[in-house]
Amino acid sequence: MLGLVVSSLLLLFPSSADAIEIKKIPAKFKPLTKVGLEFSLDSKNQNIQFLIPGAKSIVLKKKYTNKAQIGAQFLKEYSSYFGLKNTQATKLIKSTVSASGVTHLKYVQQYNKVPVYGGEMILHIKGDGAVSAAQGKIAQNLTLSTKSKITAKKATELVKKYAKDKLAITAPATTKPILFIYNPITNKPTAKDKNVLVWVMEVDDVDYGNLRTVFIDAINGRVVDSMSRVGAIYREIKDCNDVLGGGCYITGAPAGLSNGRIEAGAVASAADVNIIFNNLLDAYNYFRDNFNIFGPNNRGGAGNGVDVATDTLKAFARYVLPATNKFAPCPNAYWDGVEFVFCSSTANTPIIAHEYMHAVTQYQGPQPQLSYEQQPGTINEAYSDIFAMAVQKYALNWEPSWSMGVAGQAPFRNIMEPWNTHNPSKLYNGYFSCDPVWDDGGVHRNSTVISYAAYLLSKGGGFNGCTIPAIGLDKVTQIFYLTLTQYLPTNAQFSDLNRNLPLACEELYEHDSTECNALRIALQAVELDQEWPCPAGTKTEATPVCALPQVTLDENVLTPNIPTNTIITAPTNNLSDYVVPVIQTPAVILLPTTSTPAVFVPAPVVDTGDKYPSFTASVSDDGLRTYTIEGTFNYYGTKSGCTGPRYFDPIIVAWGQVDTHPAVDGNNHFTTTHVYNVKNSEYDISVSFINSCFQRTTKTFTVHPKF
Repeated sequence: MLGLVVSSLLLLFPSSADAIEIKKIPAKFKPLTKVGLEFSLDSKNQNIQFLIPGAKSIVLKKKYTNKAQIGAQFLKEYSSYFGLKNTQATKLIKSTVSASGVTHLKYVQQYNKVPVYGGEMILHIKGDGAVSAAQGKIAQNLTLSTKSKITAKKATELVKKYAKDKLAITAPATTKPILFIYNPITNKPTAKDKNVLVWVMEVDDVDYGNLRTVFIDAINGRVVDSMSRVGAIYREIKDCNDVLGGGCYITGAPAGLSNGRIEAGAVASAADVNIIFNNLLDAYNYFRDNFNIFGPNNRGGAGNGVDVATDTLKAFARYVLPATNKFAPCPNAYWDGVEFVFCSSTANTPIIAHEYMHAVTQYQGPQPQLSYEQQPGTINEAYSDIFAMAVQKYALNWEPSWSMGVAGQAPFRNIMEPWNTHNPSKLYNGYFSCDPVWDDGGVHRNSTVISYAAYLLSKGGGFNGCTIPAIGLDKVTQIFYLTLTQYLPTNAQFSDLNRNLPLACEELYEHDSTECNALRIALQAVELDQEWPCPAGTKTEATPVCALPQVTLDENVLTPNIPTNTIITAPTNNLSDYVVPVIQTPAVILLPTTSTPAVFVPAPVVDTGDKYPSFTASVSDDGLRTYTIEGTFNYYGTKSGCTGPRYFDPIIVAWGQVDTHPAVDGNNHFTTTHVYNVKNSEYDISVSFINSCFQRTTKTFTVHPKF
């Protein structure tokens, strides 16, 4: 998990299979918890990264019907919680409305009118005007000058020189430079944490498959960063059988070489050419029929209008990679940003569709584009494998192969059984690569964590102690595509994917739907909700939430035997289950092993008929560090929805240190003490009662221990 997750339902954070970690909520967020909002915090700067309504709605002081005005009002009231300062600003750069009527607004962070690379706010607004979610990654400590000393023309010259000297590109072509504020840590967690004014542009040469985004310091002209933008299939391979440097032909091929094929042209003599020709059409039709886009760029093709026409799908068949190409030798294939390149024997439906999806991700995914390194690159690769299977199913009208490879050889990625190709099936796995350099940070190797989750969700099955219901590949791709196009931020991490996939699912199928519950279980099973495992050996794997024992409270049992570390669900005929998480941490009752089992007693006879339980509580101290918490249970709440025997559970949370379930005596009274041994000027002590139908009442006391 990334940082602290705060839930108004239950502030319990499982950090391992046998421990509960309780964290103190920073005081500035108390207005949000008081109104039932749920959010996750960046562990580094304690700013909100993700916010949802939780039990209640996000209320704005002013009401609007126009979605842009609603977005502006939200930013006015809530942006400070995300770390956006008054001296900074945001600019609305994208507004789309999905088929379900949800409006998605994307804002870029600006400082002195210069955009911040990766600094953004994304809002999701329902048709009725309610803000259903907000996420933001806001750069902090922006004090740099925004006046460039290096001109755009000079920056372009420097990038071309860098491409020739460092990337072995003999004839580099660049895009128009754009001025950004950039922090290298945005894409590379181990980089130096410093904000820099940069010129950003892409440089490319089709012969070298080396499309990269280059960041040039706008003050001194140095290369700040360089990221790969090539979507490639990686494997160690044999040489191919075409002629190196022999040229590519549509017509006019010399003796001994074959012509290619164009729209409405003659069928080619080479099988690879015809397979690519037909499969590109299959991919085009799949995305047209399922997502209403016409070509990856939604302008008829995949070209950028400069190097390749926008209405053209341009590809090279039976290509021989020169030794200087980063993906050499053949067989291999890649998307270079404007064209598709295929070595001999790579012309099959999954590989062609995989590369086509890289083009879709480039044009339809987050802007600026997902970098092709580390976690964003791994997400990029996983998407291409998942949608390769969808196109294969569409084109062949039968079950996809769930593997990537070439004919006559073992697959190099087995999606249904990743371990057979030495790929990880979950985050904490011996095959998971933490090498920040090899394979661009493990983008191919580690992608199977995500694609295997998609496979499990499509086909169903058991894994890592969890049982995942099948929802079918068609629904899986609908969820993943909406997440890519409307929810993912530019520098998407695994934690972003874990948060946003369920959010997109809820837009399509509702929160408690079979589809969304299954999705959450699949993500838990592959451990996408757990802490990033790198550097290797520094983190501890936790038992997946979906693998913890589950007990449904039986109306006919007064005192059930509930073990510790158990997910408790309400009777299914009264309330929906609380098995699945809202934001990474489960909205469930977890009984820590360090406490005694909860004591359940019958509710008092006197009852006002309210929905929630009632109790009185008080906190006293010895003048130093010892606090006594007392409470008396008053009534249960007949409108809570339960019809059978009833029981309740008192929970005391002393922030930052301990969570206890004190015993209740025959008079419905409890007493417990807590001694503070960690110096802090202020703590909150929370006293809660939860009845057997999960209605909760909480009282909070602020104390000031003396040391």
